[in-house]
Amino acid sequence: MGRDSAAPSSESGRIREGGRSERVRQAVGDAVLSILAEGRWTFSTVEVAERAGVSRRTVYRWWPTHDDLLVEGLQRHVRRVPLPTSGVWETDLREFAHALSRFAADPVEVATGALVASRLHPEITATVVDHYRPVLAAWRQLAKRAGGREHGDHGLDPDILVGMLVSPLLMSPLMTGRPMRPEDVDKVVDVILAATRPR
Repeated sequence: MGRDSAAPSSESGRIREGGRSERVRQAVGDAVLSILAEGRWTFSTVEVAERAGVSRRTVYRWWPTHDDLLVEGLQRHVRRVPLPTSGVWETDLREFAHALSRFAADPVEVATGALVASRLHPEITATVVDHYRPVLAAWRQLAKRAGGREHGDHGLDPDILVGMLVSPLLMSPLMTGRPMRPEDVDKVVDVILAATRPR
């Protein structure tokens, strides 16, 4: 199979941390992201293989469809926003907001937002939306910890909190071509902190 035959597998335990298969997976994911950053959502397996520097056979074997490659790239993309874990609501919220603001300005995320908003590629959009569902669920878990309480007594649903935070941060680069200014991110955080004070 050639020099990159130790290809990634979705089976548990098959990918060795730091091993050749993990390097192949990273290369393929990065290749997909480089294409998405150009605003292109249709691409060939051959193009991905060439950009990743791996054999076509390897890519065809482990990522047989366009959706498989798209998901591989998106998995690498969404991991760029780790959830803070200090347990202090204000600290975690502010750290997360600034990380999300930087993430929103990434060319891949801008292209993703434009794709979803355009409604021109419903099948690709469906794949993107499905992939983001667990990410949004993780963000809701952060919102549930508001004020250090499991569910809080501020009367706001976690979905509302996530929407209050995510909407302006993600929309700013899409509408203006640049990330929200750090001081404006802090203002958004201050509004949410005020809204989540116990009643």
